Amino acid sequence: MIIARTYITIINVSDGPKGDTGDNALTLVCTPTSLTFETNRDGEIENTTQRKVQVVLYEGQTAVTPTSTTVTPYNCYARLVEQNIVVDGISPNQWSGHIAITATYKGQTRTARVEFVVSAQKWNEAKFEANQKQFQSIIAQNQADKQGLERRMSTIEQTADNIQVEVRKQTFSGVNLLKGASLRPLNLLSLQRAQYVTIVKYPSVAHFGNPYLSISRHGATQDEWNGCKFPIVTIQGGKTYTLSMFVRIYGSDQPYIEIKRSKSKDMSAPKTSYTNIPSSYGVWKQYTHTFDMEDGYNYLQIFIGCTRNGEAYISEIQLEEGTKATTWKDPDVEESLQAAGIYINGNDMSINARAKHFNYIDQQGNIVASVDETGAIDGLKFRTRNLGAGYIDLTGSLMSVYGTVAKNIEFGIDDKGRAILKFYDNAGNNTLNLSPDGLKAEDIRVASFSPLGVCYIGGFDIINLPAEHSIFNPFFVDTKPSGTAVYLYTGAKMQGKFVAHGGWSQAQVETNNGKYFQTDKPQLSNSVVNGVYAASQPQVKLQMPGTMRPDGGITSLPKEWRIITIYVFRDGKISTFQLIRERNL
Repeated sequence: MIIARTYITIINVSDGPKGDTGDNALTLVCTPTSLTFETNRDGEIENTTQRKVQVVLYEGQTAVTPTSTTVTPYNCYARLVEQNIVVDGISPNQWSGHIAITATYKGQTRTARVEFVVSAQKWNEAKFEANQKQFQSIIAQNQADKQGLERRMSTIEQTADNIQVEVRKQTFSGVNLLKGASLRPLNLLSLQRAQYVTIVKYPSVAHFGNPYLSISRHGATQDEWNGCKFPIVTIQGGKTYTLSMFVRIYGSDQPYIEIKRSKSKDMSAPKTSYTNIPSSYGVWKQYTHTFDMEDGYNYLQIFIGCTRNGEAYISEIQLEEGTKATTWKDPDVEESLQAAGIYINGNDMSINARAKHFNYIDQQGNIVASVDETGAIDGLKFRTRNLGAGYIDLTGSLMSVYGTVAKNIEFGIDDKGRAILKFYDNAGNNTLNLSPDGLKAEDIRVASFSPLGVCYIGGFDIINLPAEHSIFNPFFVDTKPSGTAVYLYTGAKMQGKFVAHGGWSQAQVETNNGKYFQTDKPQLSNSVVNGVYAASQPQVKLQMPGTMRPDGGITSLPKEWRIITIYVFRDGKISTFQLIRERNL
């Protein structure tokens, strides 16, 4: 039975063009095709820039330069430098990824892919070592806890009728037993490798403004145990103690505490325990550790440090009896006083001033009294106690004697540099003055100085200028001119003789009939300059009313004259003349 039938017809055909042999095919080659990055012991990826990938585009077997090349990184940071791909870094928290490369040549595009992984072997090894130490510390702590639990269980007494259980209550003392914990420079602490262990007090870092122990070490390839050893302290065995501190720890490295217990002060045959301080990841946190001292072990020494690398700040360290940490107390007050030369023994106190002065300072920071190395007392003011008859007040260079009612005697050097001896009655009246030669001085009002302000105008060429010249304008007014050096024109006489003052000799004063110049106190120099001066104030004003005829007509207008005094100082001699300006009113 035939289901289907067909026919095939074969005809003659000619050959077509030959195909490409493939000798000029484009190929994009990356060497290597995969990367593996290592981590250090801190978990940081290292040497990424040393891992390079060479990218070459071949036409057949000939390397050619692509018209364009693009790099697309995934989970990493990479860039193309000439014919190499450079990996700058790995994205955070990424452990694998790839880089896609696309090259274009003669209108054709080729792609390639480079995979990468991150190996954490070194970091894991470091973590295993840290965990192993922590496990050892936990085992030691558990063993101590077990011994404490056994002691507590031994206090349980069971009878036929009841069970009596002795429970240790929570206790605290509030007394800091750890000498040196103030972290002040009292030569109490021993710093292991001081280039990495320091006592600092940076305000931006310190906890509540207190100094802190800084342990900072990076790049160590072996254990160094950098840290701080505290002095041996004497405590009572058979009790529980708590060690507390505020810590600021960076990274995963954990500082540790070494606690040595001994029966002798030389710390021979000690029992030693260790505990790790967990990281606070860059913030201040309180850490406490409670432990028991066995009976007979009355000496203790604390060491705080880092095994190899790490960065830790530790502040307000306190060791106290009991199970509860209390507010930090300063344990080094006595040592600080002795370092300053102050010794307190019962009711006696002695001060051994190691500096040249012992100072008393007020709340504003001013030194108001001091005692130097010779015992001399230097103060702003001294006053004796009033025992009924009065007291003596000494301020600066003047001493005043006060009776039961008022000041009665004053003697010393006054603010003008003169030696004085004055007597007063109980009403405050100055009844008698004695001069340095013991003679009675003239009335105070006669002997007082009378200053007159004058201003420097210029050299001697000003003498011939008329009164209307503008240079004199500042002085024909009722106000004191400013911006010009001001000098004093003064005079004084006692016992019929002129008194020299400042840099002037008595002969110079007598030559000028008691007149002389002295620079105003605010000026830096007290030297007097040859030249022309004018009284700064006041000017003299004179007025004359006008006259009128009987018929009401005006004979003359009212006038005003303004007068200033000009002083010429030349080689220690003073001469004067007046300038007058006249105007009709």
